[in-house]
Amino acid sequence: MRSPTVSPNRKNKISSPATVDMAMPFQAAQVAYNQYPVQPAASVGYRSEGALLILADSAQLEVIVFDLPSTLSCFALVTDCCSATLAQSLVQRGITFLNQISDIKIDGHLGEFHVFATNHGVEISANQELGLQDKGFDLILNLIRDLTRMPTIPPVGCLMPELDPTNISTAVAQLPDWVGEFEKPKYFELNREICAHSAVSITGCSNCISACATGAISSVDNQIRIDPYLCQGCGDCTTVCPSGAVRFAYPCPEDTLNRLRQMLSVYASAGGKVPVILFHDGAEGRRWLAENAGLLPINILCYEVESLGSVGIEIWLAALAYGAAGVLFLAAGDITHESLDSIDHQLNIAAEILNGMEKLRSTLKLVRTVDDIVNNTQIRSRGAPKASAKFAGLNDKRTVVRLAIDFLLESYRPIEPDKNLPVGAPFGEIVVNTDRCTLCMSCVSVCPERALADDPNEPKLGFIESNCVQCGICGTACPEDAITLNPRYLYDSVSARKKRTLYQETPFCCIECGKPFATQKMIKVISEKLAAHPMFQDEDNRRLKMCEDCRVKNQFNQPAGGSVRLKP
Repeated sequence: MRSPTVSPNRKNKISSPATVDMAMPFQAAQVAYNQYPVQPAASVGYRSEGALLILADSAQLEVIVFDLPSTLSCFALVTDCCSATLAQSLVQRGITFLNQISDIKIDGHLGEFHVFATNHGVEISANQELGLQDKGFDLILNLIRDLTRMPTIPPVGCLMPELDPTNISTAVAQLPDWVGEFEKPKYFELNREICAHSAVSITGCSNCISACATGAISSVDNQIRIDPYLCQGCGDCTTVCPSGAVRFAYPCPEDTLNRLRQMLSVYASAGGKVPVILFHDGAEGRRWLAENAGLLPINILCYEVESLGSVGIEIWLAALAYGAAGVLFLAAGDITHESLDSIDHQLNIAAEILNGMEKLRSTLKLVRTVDDIVNNTQIRSRGAPKASAKFAGLNDKRTVVRLAIDFLLESYRPIEPDKNLPVGAPFGEIVVNTDRCTLCMSCVSVCPERALADDPNEPKLGFIESNCVQCGICGTACPEDAITLNPRYLYDSVSARKKRTLYQETPFCCIECGKPFATQKMIKVISEKLAAHPMFQDEDNRRLKMCEDCRVKNQFNQPAGGSVRLKP
Protein backbone atom coordinates (compact mmCIF):
# COMPACT_ATOMS: atom_id res chain seq x y z
CA MET A 1 0.00 0.00 0.00
CA ARG A 2 1.33 3.40 -0.92
CA SER A 3 2.38 5.65 1.92
CA PRO A 4 2.47 9.39 1.21
CA THR A 5 5.99 10.70 0.83
CA VAL A 6 7.30 14.17 1.44
CA SER A 7 8.00 16.39 -1.54
CA PRO A 8 11.32 16.11 -3.45
CA ASN A 9 14.41 17.65 -1.87
CA ARG A 10 14.56 21.36 -2.52
CA LYS A 11 17.49 22.83 -4.42
CA ASN A 12 17.76 25.91 -2.22
CA LYS A 13 20.85 28.00 -2.77
CA ILE A 14 22.78 27.90 0.51
CA SER A 15 24.68 31.17 0.50
CA SER A 16 25.02 32.12 4.15
CA PRO A 17 25.45 30.49 7.58
CA ALA A 18 21.87 31.48 8.45
CA THR A 19 20.56 29.61 5.42
CA VAL A 20 22.68 26.60 6.30
CA ASP A 21 21.24 26.63 9.81
CA MET A 22 17.67 26.72 8.44
CA ALA A 23 18.35 23.88 6.01
CA MET A 24 19.22 21.50 8.85
CA PRO A 25 15.83 21.74 10.62
CA PHE A 26 14.08 21.30 7.27
CA GLN A 27 16.01 18.10 6.53
CA ALA A 28 15.39 16.82 10.06
CA ALA A 29 11.65 17.42 9.69
CA GLN A 30 11.67 15.64 6.34
CA VAL A 31 13.36 12.58 7.86
CA ALA A 32 10.85 12.54 10.75
CA TYR A 33 7.99 12.72 8.25
CA ASN A 34 9.26 9.84 6.12
CA GLN A 35 10.09 7.60 9.08
CA TYR A 36 6.69 7.77 10.76
CA PRO A 37 4.96 4.34 10.51
CA VAL A 38 1.47 4.80 9.09
CA GLN A 39 -1.09 2.11 9.90
CA PRO A 40 -2.44 0.31 6.80
CA ALA A 41 -6.07 0.79 5.81
CA ALA A 42 -8.59 -1.83 4.75
CA SER A 43 -8.99 -2.39 1.01
CA VAL A 44 -11.81 -2.82 -1.51
CA GLY A 45 -11.50 -5.31 -4.40
CA TYR A 46 -12.71 -5.15 -8.02
CA ARG A 47 -12.83 -7.84 -10.70
CA SER A 48 -13.05 -6.96 -14.40
CA GLU A 49 -13.40 -9.56 -17.18
CA GLY A 50 -13.32 -7.12 -20.10
CA ALA A 51 -16.96 -6.45 -21.05
CA LEU A 52 -16.62 -2.93 -22.50
CA LEU A 53 -19.52 -0.55 -23.16
CA ILE A 54 -18.77 2.35 -25.51
CA LEU A 55 -20.90 5.50 -25.37
CA ALA A 56 -20.34 7.49 -28.57
CA ASP A 57 -21.85 9.04 -31.65
CA SER A 58 -21.41 7.30 -35.00
CA ALA A 59 -18.53 9.52 -36.12
CA GLN A 60 -16.52 8.82 -32.96
CA LEU A 61 -17.25 5.13 -33.13
CA GLU A 62 -16.20 4.90 -36.76
CA VAL A 63 -12.72 6.24 -35.90
CA ILE A 64 -11.98 3.73 -33.13
CA VAL A 65 -13.91 0.61 -34.15
CA PHE A 66 -10.93 -1.29 -35.55
CA ASP A 67 -8.53 -0.04 -32.87
CA LEU A 68 -10.51 -1.64 -30.06
CA PRO A 69 -8.53 -4.46 -28.41
CA SER A 70 -9.64 -7.90 -29.60
CA THR A 71 -9.29 -9.21 -26.04
CA LEU A 72 -12.36 -7.23 -24.95
CA SER A 73 -16.04 -8.04 -25.43
CA CYS A 74 -17.38 -4.79 -26.85
CA PHE A 75 -20.85 -3.25 -26.85
CA ALA A 76 -21.98 0.21 -27.93
CA LEU A 77 -24.73 2.74 -27.36
CA VAL A 78 -24.83 5.17 -30.28
CA THR A 79 -26.56 8.52 -29.97
CA ASP A 80 -27.45 8.83 -33.65
CA CYS A 81 -28.04 6.34 -36.45
CA CYS A 82 -25.13 4.24 -37.72
CA SER A 83 -24.51 4.23 -41.44
CA ALA A 84 -24.69 0.95 -43.29
CA THR A 85 -20.90 0.94 -43.57
CA LEU A 86 -20.41 1.48 -39.84
CA ALA A 87 -23.05 -1.11 -38.97
CA GLN A 88 -21.24 -3.63 -41.15
CA SER A 89 -17.92 -2.78 -39.47
CA LEU A 90 -19.47 -3.23 -36.02
CA VAL A 91 -20.89 -6.61 -36.98
CA GLN A 92 -17.56 -7.61 -38.47
CA ARG A 93 -15.81 -6.63 -35.23
CA GLY A 94 -18.42 -8.52 -33.16
CA ILE A 95 -19.81 -5.41 -31.45
CA THR A 96 -23.46 -5.48 -30.39
CA PHE A 97 -24.97 -1.98 -30.55
CA LEU A 98 -28.11 0.13 -30.24
CA ASN A 99 -28.91 3.27 -32.25
CA GLN A 100 -30.73 6.46 -31.28
CA ILE A 101 -29.80 6.41 -27.60
CA SER A 102 -30.32 9.38 -25.24
CA ASP A 103 -30.63 10.24 -21.54
CA ILE A 104 -28.04 7.76 -20.30
CA LYS A 105 -27.71 6.93 -16.60
CA ILE A 106 -24.74 4.97 -15.23
CA ASP A 107 -24.87 3.04 -11.96
CA GLY A 108 -22.10 0.94 -10.44
CA HIS A 109 -18.34 0.67 -10.75
CA LEU A 110 -15.50 -1.28 -12.33
CA GLY A 111 -16.69 -4.83 -12.94
CA GLU A 112 -20.34 -4.07 -12.14
CA PHE A 113 -21.81 -1.28 -14.28
CA HIS A 114 -25.52 -1.10 -15.01
CA VAL A 115 -26.62 1.40 -17.62
CA PHE A 116 -30.10 2.74 -18.32
CA ALA A 117 -31.09 4.88 -21.29
CA THR A 118 -33.90 6.00 -23.57
CA ASN A 119 -34.18 4.27 -26.96
CA HIS A 120 -36.71 5.72 -29.40
CA GLY A 121 -38.54 7.30 -26.46
CA VAL A 122 -38.65 4.09 -24.39
CA GLU A 123 -36.65 3.59 -21.20
CA ILE A 124 -34.43 0.50 -21.41
CA SER A 125 -31.80 -1.42 -19.50
CA ALA A 126 -28.75 -1.47 -21.74
CA ASN A 127 -27.44 -4.57 -19.96
CA GLN A 128 -30.54 -6.56 -20.89
CA GLU A 129 -30.99 -5.13 -24.39
CA LEU A 130 -27.36 -5.87 -25.30
CA GLY A 131 -27.53 -9.44 -24.01
CA LEU A 132 -25.85 -9.26 -20.61
CA GLN A 133 -29.14 -9.74 -18.76
CA ASP A 134 -28.43 -9.10 -15.06
CA LYS A 135 -24.66 -9.16 -15.47
CA GLY A 136 -22.81 -5.84 -15.33
CA PHE A 137 -20.49 -4.21 -17.85
CA ASP A 138 -16.89 -4.23 -16.63
CA LEU A 139 -15.70 -1.02 -18.30
CA ILE A 140 -17.20 2.07 -19.87
CA LEU A 141 -15.57 4.32 -22.46
CA ASN A 142 -17.67 7.47 -22.36
CA LEU A 143 -17.29 9.85 -25.31
CA ILE A 144 -20.72 11.54 -25.01
CA ARG A 145 -20.61 12.89 -21.47
CA ASP A 146 -23.08 15.72 -22.21
CA LEU A 147 -25.85 13.13 -22.59
CA THR A 148 -24.83 11.14 -19.53
CA ARG A 149 -26.08 11.61 -15.98
CA MET A 150 -23.27 10.91 -13.55
CA PRO A 151 -21.47 12.47 -10.57
CA THR A 152 -18.73 15.10 -10.86
CA ILE A 153 -16.05 12.46 -10.34
CA PRO A 154 -16.81 9.40 -12.54
CA PRO A 155 -16.74 5.95 -10.93
CA VAL A 156 -13.67 3.73 -11.14
CA GLY A 157 -13.68 1.99 -14.52
CA CYS A 158 -15.58 4.72 -16.39
CA LEU A 159 -13.01 6.31 -18.71
CA MET A 160 -13.73 9.83 -19.92
CA PRO A 161 -10.76 11.06 -21.98
CA GLU A 162 -10.55 14.54 -23.41
CA LEU A 163 -12.43 14.54 -26.71
CA ASP A 164 -9.49 14.90 -29.06
CA PRO A 165 -7.98 12.16 -31.27
CA THR A 166 -4.76 11.80 -29.26
CA ASN A 167 -6.42 11.38 -25.85
CA ILE A 168 -9.12 9.07 -27.20
CA SER A 169 -6.49 6.90 -28.92
CA THR A 170 -4.46 6.72 -25.70
CA ALA A 171 -7.54 5.71 -23.70
CA VAL A 172 -8.41 2.97 -26.20
CA ALA A 173 -4.85 1.59 -26.05
CA GLN A 174 -5.01 1.46 -22.24
CA LEU A 175 -8.30 -0.46 -22.07
CA PRO A 176 -6.68 -3.92 -21.66
CA ASP A 177 -4.93 -2.63 -18.52
CA TRP A 178 -8.37 -2.48 -16.87
CA VAL A 179 -8.93 -6.24 -17.09
CA GLY A 180 -8.09 -8.33 -14.04
CA GLU A 181 -8.35 -7.96 -10.27
CA PHE A 182 -7.70 -4.63 -8.57
CA GLU A 183 -7.92 -3.11 -5.12
CA LYS A 184 -7.94 0.33 -3.60
CA PRO A 185 -8.06 1.59 0.00
CA LYS A 186 -11.33 1.84 1.84
CA TYR A 187 -10.88 5.52 2.53
CA PHE A 188 -13.43 6.07 5.28
CA GLU A 189 -14.80 4.82 8.59
CA LEU A 190 -18.42 5.48 9.57
CA ASN A 191 -19.66 5.58 13.18
CA ARG A 192 -23.45 5.68 13.03
CA GLU A 193 -23.75 6.06 16.81
CA ILE A 194 -22.70 9.71 16.63
CA CYS A 195 -24.12 10.48 13.17
CA ALA A 196 -26.53 13.44 13.23
CA HIS A 197 -28.21 12.65 9.91
CA SER A 198 -31.57 11.51 11.25
CA ALA A 199 -33.58 10.68 14.36
CA VAL A 200 -37.06 9.12 14.42
CA SER A 201 -37.36 9.79 10.66
CA ILE A 202 -36.52 13.49 11.07
CA THR A 203 -33.65 14.53 8.80
CA GLY A 204 -30.93 16.67 10.28
CA CYS A 205 -27.38 16.95 8.93
CA SER A 206 -26.83 15.96 5.28
CA ASN A 207 -23.46 17.66 4.83
CA CYS A 208 -21.67 14.55 3.63
CA ILE A 209 -24.30 13.81 0.97
CA SER A 210 -24.12 17.36 -0.37
CA ALA A 211 -20.30 17.35 -0.40
CA CYS A 212 -19.77 13.99 -2.10
CA ALA A 213 -18.62 14.42 -5.70
CA THR A 214 -18.69 10.69 -6.52
CA GLY A 215 -22.29 9.89 -5.56
CA ALA A 216 -21.02 7.35 -3.03
CA ILE A 217 -23.08 8.71 -0.12
CA SER A 218 -26.84 8.39 0.19
CA SER A 219 -29.57 8.18 2.78
CA VAL A 220 -31.18 4.74 3.04
CA ASP A 221 -33.83 4.08 5.67
CA ASN A 222 -32.88 7.35 7.38
CA GLN A 223 -29.26 6.26 7.73
CA ILE A 224 -26.14 7.41 5.95
CA ARG A 225 -24.77 4.76 3.60
CA ILE A 226 -21.37 5.05 1.90
CA ASP A 227 -20.55 2.79 -1.04
CA PRO A 228 -16.84 1.90 -0.64
CA TYR A 229 -16.64 0.95 -4.33
CA LEU A 230 -17.73 4.42 -5.45
CA CYS A 231 -15.75 6.38 -2.84
CA GLN A 232 -12.49 7.69 -4.30
CA GLY A 233 -11.01 9.31 -1.23
CA CYS A 234 -11.66 13.01 -1.81
CA GLY A 235 -12.30 13.27 1.94
CA ASP A 236 -14.83 16.10 1.66
CA CYS A 237 -17.36 14.13 3.71
CA THR A 238 -14.93 13.94 6.63
CA THR A 239 -14.16 17.65 6.41
CA VAL A 240 -17.82 18.74 6.62
CA CYS A 241 -19.03 16.10 9.12
CA PRO A 242 -19.84 18.04 12.31
CA SER A 243 -19.64 15.12 14.73
CA GLY A 244 -16.74 13.12 13.30
CA ALA A 245 -19.06 10.22 12.45
CA VAL A 246 -17.33 9.99 9.07
CA ARG A 247 -13.55 10.01 9.34
CA PHE A 248 -10.78 9.47 6.85
CA ALA A 249 -8.94 6.16 7.21
CA TYR A 250 -6.03 6.43 4.74
CA PRO A 251 -4.37 7.39 6.99
CA CYS A 252 -6.55 7.83 10.06
CA PRO A 253 -6.60 11.21 11.88
CA GLU A 254 -4.61 9.73 14.77
CA ASP A 255 -1.70 8.93 12.45
CA THR A 256 -1.92 12.25 10.63
CA LEU A 257 -1.85 14.18 13.90
CA ASN A 258 0.99 12.18 15.46
CA ARG A 259 3.06 12.43 12.29
CA LEU A 260 2.45 16.18 12.18
CA ARG A 261 3.38 16.59 15.85
CA GLN A 262 6.58 14.57 15.39
CA MET A 263 7.55 16.54 12.30
CA LEU A 264 7.10 19.94 13.98
CA SER A 265 8.77 18.81 17.21
CA VAL A 266 11.89 17.63 15.40
CA TYR A 267 11.96 20.84 13.34
CA ALA A 268 11.85 22.97 16.49
CA SER A 269 14.45 20.85 18.30
CA ALA A 270 16.82 21.33 15.37
CA GLY A 271 16.51 25.10 15.69
CA GLY A 272 13.86 25.73 13.04
CA LYS A 273 11.83 28.94 13.22
CA VAL A 274 8.33 29.93 12.02
CA PRO A 275 7.40 26.58 10.41
CA VAL A 276 4.55 26.70 7.91
CA ILE A 277 2.79 23.46 6.96
CA LEU A 278 1.89 23.09 3.28
CA PHE A 279 -0.67 20.35 2.70
CA HIS A 280 -0.75 19.05 -0.86
CA ASP A 281 -2.34 16.10 -2.61
CA GLY A 282 -0.49 13.22 -4.26
CA ALA A 283 0.43 13.21 -7.94
CA GLU A 284 -0.57 16.78 -8.81
CA GLY A 285 1.03 18.20 -5.68
CA ARG A 286 4.28 16.33 -6.22
CA ARG A 287 4.41 17.47 -9.86
CA TRP A 288 3.84 21.11 -8.86
CA LEU A 289 6.51 20.97 -6.15
CA ALA A 290 9.02 19.37 -8.52
CA GLU A 291 8.41 22.12 -11.08
CA ASN A 292 8.92 24.81 -8.43
CA ALA A 293 11.81 23.23 -6.53
CA GLY A 294 14.15 25.88 -5.16
CA LEU A 295 11.53 28.63 -5.20
CA LEU A 296 9.89 27.97 -1.84
CA PRO A 297 11.15 29.38 1.48
CA ILE A 298 13.06 26.90 3.62
CA ASN A 299 10.52 27.10 6.46
CA ILE A 300 7.79 25.54 4.30
CA LEU A 301 7.25 21.96 5.48
CA CYS A 302 5.37 19.93 2.89
CA TYR A 303 2.88 17.32 4.05
CA GLU A 304 1.37 15.02 1.42
CA VAL A 305 -2.21 13.83 1.89
CA GLU A 306 -4.49 11.72 -0.25
CA SER A 307 -6.54 14.83 -1.01
CA LEU A 308 -6.93 18.28 0.54
CA GLY A 309 -10.36 17.33 1.83
CA SER A 310 -8.96 14.44 3.84
CA VAL A 311 -7.61 16.81 6.52
CA GLY A 312 -10.20 18.90 8.29
CA ILE A 313 -10.52 21.64 10.86
CA GLU A 314 -9.21 19.50 13.73
CA ILE A 315 -5.96 18.81 11.83
CA TRP A 316 -5.49 22.48 10.91
CA LEU A 317 -6.01 23.77 14.45
CA ALA A 318 -3.87 21.00 15.95
CA ALA A 319 -1.03 21.98 13.58
CA LEU A 320 -1.08 25.50 15.04
CA ALA A 321 -1.09 24.10 18.58
CA TYR A 322 1.83 21.80 17.70
CA GLY A 323 3.87 24.87 16.75
CA ALA A 324 3.11 25.70 13.12
CA ALA A 325 3.04 29.42 12.36
CA GLY A 326 0.46 28.75 9.68
CA VAL A 327 -1.19 26.13 7.52
CA LEU A 328 -1.42 26.40 3.73
CA PHE A 329 -3.36 24.23 1.29
CA LEU A 330 -1.94 23.83 -2.21
CA ALA A 331 -4.68 23.59 -4.85
CA ALA A 332 -2.27 22.42 -7.54
CA GLY A 333 -4.31 20.44 -10.05
CA ASP A 334 -7.97 20.10 -10.90
CA ILE A 335 -10.04 20.25 -7.76
CA THR A 336 -13.81 19.85 -7.83
CA HIS A 337 -16.09 22.71 -6.93
CA GLU A 338 -17.53 20.48 -4.19
CA SER A 339 -14.10 20.21 -2.58
CA LEU A 340 -13.40 23.92 -2.92
CA ASP A 341 -16.77 24.78 -1.38
CA SER A 342 -16.26 22.36 1.52
CA ILE A 343 -12.74 23.55 2.29
CA ASP A 344 -13.63 27.22 1.90
CA HIS A 345 -16.59 26.94 4.29
CA GLN A 346 -14.52 25.14 6.92
CA LEU A 347 -11.71 27.70 6.50
CA ASN A 348 -14.21 30.48 7.21
CA ILE A 349 -15.33 28.71 10.38
CA ALA A 350 -11.76 28.17 11.59
CA ALA A 351 -10.83 31.76 10.69
CA GLU A 352 -13.66 33.17 12.80
CA ILE A 353 -12.61 31.06 15.80
CA LEU A 354 -8.98 32.19 15.48
CA ASN A 355 -9.90 35.82 14.85
CA GLY A 356 -11.70 35.85 18.19
CA MET A 357 -8.37 35.56 20.05
CA GLU A 358 -6.03 38.42 20.93
CA LYS A 359 -2.97 38.87 18.65
CA LEU A 360 -4.02 35.89 16.56
CA ARG A 361 -5.58 36.18 13.14
CA SER A 362 -6.43 33.53 10.62
CA THR A 363 -3.29 31.66 9.66
CA LEU A 364 -5.01 29.23 7.31
CA LYS A 365 -4.83 29.93 3.57
CA LEU A 366 -5.66 28.21 0.28
CA VAL A 367 -2.78 28.85 -2.16
CA ARG A 368 -2.18 28.19 -5.85
CA THR A 369 1.08 29.91 -6.77
CA VAL A 370 4.61 30.36 -5.43
CA ASP A 371 3.80 34.01 -4.73
CA ASP A 372 0.81 32.95 -2.63
CA ILE A 373 3.10 30.76 -0.54
CA VAL A 374 5.91 33.29 -0.20
CA ASN A 375 3.44 35.97 0.90
CA ASN A 376 2.22 33.71 3.71
CA THR A 377 5.49 32.44 5.16
CA GLN A 378 5.61 35.06 7.92
CA ILE A 379 1.92 34.91 8.80
CA ARG A 380 2.56 34.95 12.53
CA SER A 381 5.61 37.04 13.31
CA ARG A 382 4.65 38.00 16.87
CA GLY A 383 2.85 36.58 19.84
CA ALA A 384 4.09 33.02 19.38
CA PRO A 385 2.58 30.48 21.81
CA LYS A 386 4.51 29.80 25.00
CA ALA A 387 5.23 26.22 23.96
CA SER A 388 4.08 23.52 21.59
CA ALA A 389 1.20 21.23 22.46
CA LYS A 390 2.06 17.64 23.36
CA PHE A 391 -1.37 15.99 23.23
CA ALA A 392 -1.43 12.77 21.23
CA GLY A 393 -3.43 12.32 18.09
CA LEU A 394 -6.98 11.05 18.46
CA ASN A 395 -9.67 9.87 16.07
CA ASP A 396 -12.22 12.03 17.92
CA LYS A 397 -12.70 15.16 15.81
CA ARG A 398 -14.43 17.41 18.32
CA THR A 399 -12.11 16.49 21.18
CA VAL A 400 -9.07 17.38 19.08
CA VAL A 401 -10.62 20.75 18.13
CA ARG A 402 -11.24 21.55 21.80
CA LEU A 403 -7.73 20.42 22.86
CA ALA A 404 -6.10 22.54 20.16
CA ILE A 405 -8.11 25.68 20.91
CA ASP A 406 -7.71 25.28 24.68
CA PHE A 407 -3.94 25.12 24.18
CA LEU A 408 -3.90 28.20 21.93
CA LEU A 409 -5.97 30.07 24.52
CA GLU A 410 -3.06 29.77 26.94
CA SER A 411 -1.19 32.27 24.73
CA TYR A 412 -4.01 34.09 22.97
CA ARG A 413 -6.86 35.19 25.23
CA PRO A 414 -10.34 35.45 23.72
CA ILE A 415 -11.53 38.94 22.86
CA GLU A 416 -15.11 38.01 23.81
CA PRO A 417 -16.49 34.96 25.67
CA ASP A 418 -17.81 33.56 22.40
CA LYS A 419 -17.51 34.11 18.66
CA ASN A 420 -20.37 34.03 16.17
CA LEU A 421 -19.79 31.54 13.37
CA PRO A 422 -21.15 31.16 9.82
CA VAL A 423 -24.41 29.31 9.29
CA GLY A 424 -23.72 25.60 9.07
CA ALA A 425 -20.85 25.66 11.55
CA PRO A 426 -20.62 22.50 13.71
CA PHE A 427 -20.45 24.43 17.00
CA GLY A 428 -23.08 26.48 18.77
CA GLU A 429 -26.08 26.66 21.04
CA ILE A 430 -29.81 26.45 20.68
CA VAL A 431 -32.07 29.29 21.70
CA VAL A 432 -35.46 28.47 23.21
CA ASN A 433 -38.44 30.79 22.88
CA THR A 434 -39.81 30.50 26.42
CA ASP A 435 -43.14 32.03 25.40
CA ARG A 436 -43.76 29.05 23.13
CA CYS A 437 -41.94 26.17 24.83
CA THR A 438 -44.14 23.82 26.86
CA LEU A 439 -41.28 21.53 27.93
CA CYS A 440 -42.79 18.59 26.08
CA MET A 441 -39.23 17.27 25.71
CA SER A 442 -39.67 16.24 22.07
CA CYS A 443 -36.30 17.85 21.40
CA VAL A 444 -34.62 15.74 24.07
CA SER A 445 -35.97 12.50 22.63
CA VAL A 446 -34.56 13.16 19.16
CA CYS A 447 -31.17 14.78 19.90
CA PRO A 448 -28.59 12.39 18.37
CA GLU A 449 -25.63 13.89 20.25
CA ARG A 450 -27.15 14.04 23.77
CA ALA A 451 -26.74 17.79 23.86
CA LEU A 452 -30.27 18.17 25.31
CA ALA A 453 -31.46 16.57 28.53
CA ASP A 454 -34.51 16.60 30.75
CA ASP A 455 -34.61 16.41 34.54
CA PRO A 456 -36.34 13.46 36.25
CA ASN A 457 -37.33 15.59 39.25
CA GLU A 458 -38.69 18.79 37.73
CA PRO A 459 -39.74 20.29 34.39
CA LYS A 460 -36.40 21.61 33.18
CA LEU A 461 -34.62 21.58 29.82
CA GLY A 462 -30.85 21.17 30.07
CA PHE A 463 -28.21 21.74 27.41
CA ILE A 464 -24.52 20.82 26.97
CA GLU A 465 -23.06 23.10 24.31
CA SER A 466 -19.92 21.10 23.61
CA ASN A 467 -22.11 18.21 22.40
CA CYS A 468 -24.24 20.27 20.00
CA VAL A 469 -23.38 19.87 16.29
CA GLN A 470 -26.13 22.24 15.05
CA CYS A 471 -27.89 19.49 13.07
CA GLY A 472 -31.30 21.14 13.58
CA ILE A 473 -33.24 17.96 14.35
CA CYS A 474 -34.45 19.43 17.64
CA GLY A 475 -35.95 22.47 15.90
CA THR A 476 -37.73 20.32 13.34
CA ALA A 477 -39.16 18.06 16.06
CA CYS A 478 -40.41 20.92 18.24
CA PRO A 479 -44.25 21.08 17.91
CA GLU A 480 -44.29 24.69 19.11
CA ASP A 481 -41.54 25.91 16.74
CA ALA A 482 -39.72 27.26 19.80
CA ILE A 483 -36.12 26.34 18.92
CA THR A 484 -33.60 28.20 16.77
CA LEU A 485 -29.90 27.51 16.17
CA ASN A 486 -27.17 29.96 17.10
CA PRO A 487 -23.80 28.88 15.59
CA ARG A 488 -20.95 30.13 17.75
CA TYR A 489 -17.82 28.99 19.55
CA LEU A 490 -17.79 29.27 23.34
CA TYR A 491 -14.14 29.62 24.34
CA ASP A 492 -14.55 28.58 27.98
CA SER A 493 -14.32 24.79 27.68
CA VAL A 494 -15.60 24.26 31.25
CA SER A 495 -18.77 26.21 30.50
CA ALA A 496 -19.14 24.45 27.16
CA ARG A 497 -19.06 21.01 28.81
CA LYS A 498 -21.28 21.98 31.73
CA LYS A 499 -25.02 21.36 31.55
CA ARG A 500 -26.98 24.57 31.81
CA THR A 501 -30.71 25.19 32.06
CA LEU A 502 -32.35 26.63 28.96
CA TYR A 503 -35.86 26.77 30.39
CA GLN A 504 -37.59 25.78 33.59
CA GLU A 505 -41.31 25.82 34.40
CA THR A 506 -43.52 25.52 37.47
CA PRO A 507 -44.87 21.97 37.63
CA PHE A 508 -48.62 21.31 37.38
CA CYS A 509 -49.91 18.96 40.08
CA CYS A 510 -52.66 16.43 39.58
CA ILE A 511 -56.00 17.80 40.85
CA GLU A 512 -56.78 14.40 42.39
CA CYS A 513 -53.59 13.11 44.03
CA GLY A 514 -51.33 16.16 43.91
CA LYS A 515 -48.51 14.47 41.99
CA PRO A 516 -46.57 16.77 39.61
CA PHE A 517 -46.89 15.37 36.09
CA ALA A 518 -46.71 18.29 33.61
CA THR A 519 -46.07 22.03 33.48
CA GLN A 520 -48.50 24.84 34.16
CA LYS A 521 -47.99 26.14 30.62
CA MET A 522 -48.54 22.75 28.98
CA ILE A 523 -51.87 22.19 30.73
CA LYS A 524 -52.94 25.75 29.91
CA VAL A 525 -52.08 25.37 26.22
CA ILE A 526 -53.82 21.99 25.92
CA SER A 527 -56.92 23.21 27.76
CA GLU A 528 -57.19 26.27 25.53
CA LYS A 529 -56.78 24.25 22.36
CA LEU A 530 -59.44 21.72 23.40
CA ALA A 531 -61.84 24.10 25.11
CA ALA A 532 -64.38 24.04 22.27
CA HIS A 533 -63.93 20.39 21.37
CA PRO A 534 -67.09 18.32 22.10
CA MET A 535 -65.01 15.36 23.28
CA PHE A 536 -63.37 17.37 26.05
CA GLN A 537 -66.18 18.87 28.10
CA ASP A 538 -67.20 18.55 31.74
CA GLU A 539 -65.50 15.53 33.35
CA ASP A 540 -63.45 14.83 30.23
CA ASN A 541 -61.98 18.30 30.53
CA ARG A 542 -61.08 17.67 34.17
CA ARG A 543 -59.16 14.55 33.18
CA LEU A 544 -56.69 16.73 31.31
CA LYS A 545 -55.62 18.02 34.71
CA MET A 546 -55.10 14.55 36.19
CA CYS A 547 -51.97 12.42 36.17
CA GLU A 548 -51.94 9.22 34.13
CA ASP A 549 -52.98 7.03 37.09
CA CYS A 550 -55.87 9.20 38.29
CA ARG A 551 -57.07 9.68 34.72
CA VAL A 552 -57.51 5.92 34.29
CA LYS A 553 -59.25 5.52 37.64
CA ASN A 554 -61.63 8.37 36.85
CA GLN A 555 -62.53 6.92 33.49
CA PHE A 556 -63.40 3.50 34.92
CA ASN A 557 -65.50 5.07 37.68
CA GLN A 558 -67.71 6.91 35.19
CA PRO A 559 -70.76 5.15 33.66
CA ALA A 560 -70.96 4.82 29.89
CA GLY A 561 -72.54 7.85 28.27
CA GLY A 562 -72.59 9.82 31.52
CA SER A 563 -70.49 12.52 33.02
CA VAL A 564 -71.36 11.85 36.67
CA ARG A 565 -68.50 10.39 38.67
CA LEU A 566 -69.50 7.42 40.86
CA LYS A 567 -67.87 7.08 44.25
CA PRO A 568 -66.81 3.54 45.21
